[in-house]
Order: sequence, then C-alpha cells, then structure tokens
Amino acid sequence: MIILENDCLVVSIAHHGAEVRGVFDKRLNKERMWNGDANYWGRVSPVLFPIVGRVKGGSYKIDDEIYSLSQHGFLRDQDFELESQTETKVVFVFKSNGKLQEKYPYEHEVRIGYELIEDELKVIWDVKNVDSREMYYSIGAHPAFLLDPEGSYTFELKGTEDSKFITLKEGYVDQSNDYDINEVITVDYENFKSDARIYSHLNQVVLDNNLGKDVIRLECDGFDFVGLWSATQHGHLAPFICIEPWLGITDAYEGKGNFKEKLAIKTLESGKNSETFYTVQFGIKG
Repeated sequence: MIILENDCLVVSIAHHGAEVRGVFDKRLNKERMWNGDANYWGRVSPVLFPIVGRVKGGSYKIDDEIYSLSQHGFLRDQDFELESQTETKVVFVFKSNGKLQEKYPYEHEVRIGYELIEDELKVIWDVKNVDSREMYYSIGAHPAFLLDPEGSYTFELKGTEDSKFITLKEGYVDQSNDYDINEVITVDYENFKSDARIYSHLNQVVLDNNLGKDVIRLECDGFDFVGLWSATQHGHLAPFICIEPWLGITDAYEGKGNFKEKLAIKTLESGKNSETFYTVQFGIKG
C-alpha cells in the first residue's frame, strides 16, 4: 500500500488496480471513503477501462473479430507498477505487453497519478496507444464516499446549458429519452433504487451533509458524463455514494456491437497519449 500524507489527509492506494482504498481526514478524525465491505460492494475507487459500463450482450466486434468484456473492463483487476513517488504524489503504470489480447486487441499503457494538494486529491489519467493502429477506448472513475449514518445528504449539480439527465433501459442508454437536470438531488433510497443516475456535461458535483461538517466537491470539467450510484438492500441505501466522472458510457440499448461505433467511444492515434484529470475536495464547512 502506498501512502500520501499532508496536514489534512492521509491517502492509501493499492498497487492492485492503482485504487484508492482510503482517505483519512485528520481534521475530522474520520475516514471519508467507503471501506469496501463486500456485503454491499467490495470495491472502493476502481478505474474503469477500456469500457465504462457494459458492451451489449457482453461481447463486441473490431474488424470482424469478436471479443468479450465484463462490466467496466479489466484495468481495475490488474497489478500496476510504481513509476514514481514523493510524500504527496505518486504515479502507477500498467503496460499491456501482449496480455489480455482475448479481451482487448490494442497494445496500451495507462498511467494513473494521484497528487495531494491541501484538502484536494487530484487524479490524473494518461492513456497511451502503443499499438500500430488507431485505438478505441473509454475510461472512467468510480469512487465511493462514506455516508454518515446520522447524516442527511444532497447532491448539487453544476453543469452547462447542454447538461441532461440520461435514462437507462435494461442497463443500457435509452437514446429516445433525456431530460433537463434537477440541480439538487436528495441522496435516498427512492432516488437510487433502480440504477445509476447519469448526467452529461457537468462541471462540478457537490455532496453536502446537511447535518454535519463534511462536504465533497468533485470537479469534472471536460468529462462527457457523471454517474451517481449506490447499492441498495432490503429497501435501504448502502452507507456510501459514488460520484463517477466518465469519458465514455455504457452501450446504447440500440447498440449493434461494433466497438468503433460505440456510444461516446474515444479514439487515439498510434504513438499518441491523452491525459485528463479530475479533483476531489474533502471539504469542511464552517
């Protein structure tokens, strides 16, 4: 486990999946991330690659070849190498090196960096195409934040004039429907009992504990979509909520399985890389 630390926070990151496993807040003397209890959901902050969500029917086609991918891809289950580290910044790297060809035919490198700046954690992704042809991919985040059982939470969504609420049909995007967003969403069972709530073109998502001091501000300017999700059991919401900035999205309900035509798919020329980042502020009110 790699530890980043400053006067505000202690961040724990695993080599497996280059996944943040904990953020301890020194000021509040409490953990701010979900604990990965498998009774609800056994992950904490996986990185989704080379797909976000699912491909229709679990398989897809590239140049007449058929490949299979499970939900959210394979990167979250790979062991990363440590490339560099200081007290407040770390970079991990995964190199495909001929592995996983039966799942994804493109040779690639993915660097995942974390930088601790006061009460903010900056998350940097650098995807590089080391294949000889153009590469198609998606990448996304899935961090889960701990909910205080005594708290009462709302989301405040800050977007653009193009921001929409996107509905799902049997777990896939229903392209026949989208709606203007409600800027304030209550975090409760009724709002999350069906599936993730997905929004396009948001710049910031604020998770506010109305009965406590803690507030999460996730800045995601330039991301295509943001998913909000929690697990549910027996009519109750799990004690965490996810804020998921995505470059990509699950397949359209009408999807035909051609990966190059997949909804919101990204492309990257041979030898090129693409870097993007989002930030999470573990704020305190008052």
